[in-house]
Amino acid sequence: MMLLVVYLAYKQNKMMGIKAFLSLIFAYTVSLLLKYYFHITRPYESLENLTIIEQQSSHSFPSSHTTVAFAASETSPMYKNFLRIWAVIIALSRVVLGVHFITDVIAGALLGILVSHLFARWDMGRFVTNSKRTEWQFQAS
Repeated sequence: MMLLVVYLAYKQNKMMGIKAFLSLIFAYTVSLLLKYYFHITRPYESLENLTIIEQQSSHSFPSSHTTVAFAASETSPMYKNFLRIWAVIIALSRVVLGVHFITDVIAGALLGILVSHLFARWDMGRFVTNSKRTEWQFQAS
């Protein structure tokens, strides 16, 4: 699904596609760094009588699935409403499945939205220009 979001953004506008790809990678990376910084256990490790289908191997906070889903939902204005609903469904499923606390998905959602908005506002034109040969050239700043 993430590749589809990047493709749709790229098809709409090449710069938007590049920003979408970078924001998804950056959001995922930041969420992993925060997981290892906070070391919060998952609900099935903390709560008794909670059965789950599949155990996750990393820490709980923030939810990387939710982070990336909300980052993706903010990348393509054309499909924003559909992608937001999709991101909310992913966030709720993580809680229902017992692999995240509600605070994990709220933090993941906020992180994904923040990262996506930062990349949307980033002026990449100072670093990348479109040449007449339709190749991307990187400029030193």
